[in-house]
Amino acid sequence: MKKVFIFSLVLGVLQAVAAIVAWQFMPDMLPANWGVGGEVTRWTGRWILFLPAMLTIGVTLLLYFVPKIDPKGENIKRSGKGYPAVIIIIAALATVILITTILTGLGTNVPIHIIIPIFIGIMFIVIGNYLPQAKQNYSYGIRMPWTLQNEEVWAKTHRVGGRIFVIVGLLFIGGAFLPIPFNLIAPFAGLFAGLVFVTIYAYRTYKKLDRK
Repeated sequence: MKKVFIFSLVLGVLQAVAAIVAWQFMPDMLPANWGVGGEVTRWTGRWILFLPAMLTIGVTLLLYFVPKIDPKGENIKRSGKGYPAVIIIIAALATVILITTILTGLGTNVPIHIIIPIFIGIMFIVIGNYLPQAKQNYSYGIRMPWTLQNEEVWAKTHRVGGRIFVIVGLLFIGGAFLPIPFNLIAPFAGLFAGLVFVTIYAYRTYKKLDRK
């Protein structure tokens, strides 16, 4: 896991270097927000070039210390590759945002409304595959009163939740090619339905075991 933290920090530094190099080629105003169709809805100053690096380095340092302060931090270290995968995904997302911002500043028409949903979909699929490996803790995973109360409920909920995450990821990837605004309505509706399902599943599983 330590190699992942180092890799993410190095990537954050490279993002900062890229921002410094790109600074002189950028216009005074850069995109800060995009609409559902990929159109820029808000502009801001060139300082936003450094936001991805700040996000990568800040989140990496935060997630590095979380296992040290979590009462069940050792379980996070025993949770397979899921926790490191989250760190890499956040760093990669920040890189995609930086590249998109620079290309937009250079006048390139970037289909951000397709790129970001696809990336989010990949993120859900990756996390969903690793989620069943998560051990009970207070910082990473599906943390509900019922999963934190019972390790068996935690394990069963994460197996089901992992499948839900994969399905939601596929919805985001497929939704990227749907007409506006269904490109976002479909995956977010699936995400909401999945969260409701997992919550009900965890509660009912806990109640069933509690009666036994």
